[in-house]
Amino acid sequence: MRKENLGYSINNSVQRKNDTMFQSAVISLFKALTSWDKSHHLSLDLILRSRGG
Repeated sequence: MRKENLGYSINNSVQRKNDTMFQSAVISLFKALTSWDKSHHLSLDLILRSRGG
């Protein structure tokens, strides 16, 4: 059954809170990385996953 049929909306308080926390964490990560010695190398892979497959 589709989520739209279950009354689900991507515009809900849980989704907005999750978005805010994710944005905050990414900003904090990059702020921390700016203080690293430039001679150090870092690789960062982000994978987006959906619960719906």
